Amino acid sequence: MLIEDNLVNQELARELLEQEGARVEVAANGRIALELIARHGTQAFDVALVDLQMPEMDGFETTQRIRALPDGGCIPLIAMTAHAMVEERERCLACDMVDHIAKPIDPDVLVQVIQRWLRRKRVRLRQRSRSSE
Repeated sequence: MLIEDNLVNQELARELLEQEGARVEVAANGRIALELIARHGTQAFDVALVDLQMPEMDGFETTQRIRALPDGGCIPLIAMTAHAMVEERERCLACDMVDHIAKPIDPDVLVQVIQRWLRRKRVRLRQRSRSSE
């Protein structure tokens, strides 16, 4: 899922991700993202890229609300922001996002970060299924 209000950033990120074979669901703000999760469940989304600066509900509040859902800890939430300072990255990690991608988006970094979190998610799911046997 791409949670981003800027149309240019939506188009760019969607195009980059679709070229890599991803199916991308776009939410223009946090409220819409929560509606999509309510409709489809957190398991429908492998990762979520979360813009920090959005109208109506910013990335920090969106993260907080997703994490409060019963399965909200299952989805890796990755900050995507123009604020590339170390302090901003630390703030994102402290609010329970798993990673940080600076804008303007570097396509290679975007793909690498998403692949890293997809691998980690798959490992956790395999471990969970083994422990329930």
